[in-house]
Parts: sequence; structure tokens; C-alpha cells
Amino acid sequence: MPLLNAQKNALNLGSCLFGIPVYLHWSNLFLPLVALARDYPEPFISAFIVVLFGPALILMVLLHELAKVMVTRAYGGTVESIVLWPLGGLTIFGPQQGGASAELKIGIIGSFIHVPIIGVLAGIYALLTGGDMSGFQVTSNASISRTMNGFAIGIVQQLYKLNVLIILSNLIIPTFPLDGGRIMGALFMKCGMATSTAAKITSSIGVLMSLAGTAYGCYLFFFLGSFGALFELVVGIYLVYTSTNTLIRSATGTLSDDPIFGGPCYVKKEDVNFEAVTEKEGDVV
Repeated sequence: MPLLNAQKNALNLGSCLFGIPVYLHWSNLFLPLVALARDYPEPFISAFIVVLFGPALILMVLLHELAKVMVTRAYGGTVESIVLWPLGGLTIFGPQQGGASAELKIGIIGSFIHVPIIGVLAGIYALLTGGDMSGFQVTSNASISRTMNGFAIGIVQQLYKLNVLIILSNLIIPTFPLDGGRIMGALFMKCGMATSTAAKITSSIGVLMSLAGTAYGCYLFFFLGSFGALFELVVGIYLVYTSTNTLIRSATGTLSDDPIFGGPCYVKKEDVNFEAVTEKEGDVV
């Protein structure tokens, strides 16, 4: 997938985690730049946006991917590299043992690692506010007082929202590079469904949901004038592209090239004209 081509589109941060090369994708700059263009050009707010959508969000994505690295290795998989971008990214040689069950666990663990993270954020928020949790809500907008304590409270509250967003997007939307595609595909395989059929159903649902998300982003951006919706719009278009690619591969018998359904655990004897590939690129937010 061109977007996640680590060598061409990302900064090499070195093999800093368990000997695994980590790359920082250029798209990590997109979200803070959009936010800065949308909000007030005031130094305090600008610093808040840069910290939130820069190192804070990158750390959340890194923890998300590291959880999947651990499960992948537990099932005999080899991790090639980690690519960090706003919705997450991981290039792996898929699980060599455990089949669809292993794939399902890898897909789920990335999202559920955010549950204890949210617990830690709630504890930090309580310490910073003296136990007042009224502002610790997904629907809350950041209300930042011009103090270091207020800055930290705002960061923690917004990180809570981002973690909830990552969980929901990865569990609900069944398309690469989000975890939903792996989860749905693995569930179909566990039910005995042929790989090509599982891929067609999963990708069809992914196309419809991605089109709905793109349409919503268009509405916010073009009709309501929400410049911040540009991120949702771009992501929606990309997810339409990836889910459509999977749908085309399932129809043309080229699923061996697919970043999800080209993995070893999706190869079944009854699938015709389907070759396994060892390298797969992917996943998720």
C-alpha cells in the first residue's frame, strides 16, 4: 500500500523497540496542521494542538501496535516494522500458528489495549482536578485554562476522546488498515466460510461504511464549513480505496496480494487459485 510505504513515505526512527524498525509516516503532520489552520493562531492553543496530535497521539498509536506485536510473536509471527500514522500501521509476517483464532486475537488486542489506557487517563485526570470528573467526557470540548495544570487537564481529556475514537473505528469499520477487517474476516473463517466469500462480504461492508463516512465528511466540510472535517474526508476516501481493492481482489482471484486476506491463516484447501504470501502490510487507529 503506497500510503504506508515506510521506506518512501516515512521517517526512520531506528530499531528502538524490541529490535523492530519504527517509522513515522508524514501523514502524522496532517492532523495538527489541519487543526492549527482551523483554530486560533494563539501560541498557547497552538502548543496544545501540537502536543495532542503530535507526541501524545503517536504514543497512543504506538501502544496500540505494540500490543499486536506481542500477540503476533506469541503465535510465531515475525514483525518486520511498525509504521506510525494517525490511524496506526503495522507491517508484519502474519501469524504462523493458531490460524483464524490467532488473527482474531491480534485484531482485538490492539483496540482493547486502550481500555486500561483510558483507566490510567481517568486516574491522572482525577489527580489533576482534585477528583472532579465532570469534564472527563467524550462529548466535552477542551476547556483550557492558561496554566500548566489546565494544559495537562485538557490534554488528558482530549486523549480520552481520541482513545474512544480509536476503539470504535477499529472495531466497527471492517477495512484495511483498521482492525475491523481482520476481526470480521477471522470470524467468518472460524465459521467455516471460504476465504473469497469472507473477503467479498467484509470488503462490501467496508465500502458501504467508508462511503458513508466520506459523505459525512463532505457534508461537514463543504456545507457546514468545518475545516477540521478535512481529516475525516481524506481518511474516508482512503478507506473507500482500500476496501474497494479488497473487493476487486476477491472477484478476480488475486487475494494473495491482499494485506489482510493474503495472510497464511486465510489459506484454505477448498479455495481455488489462491496462493499464500508471507509478507503482509497493515493494519490500525
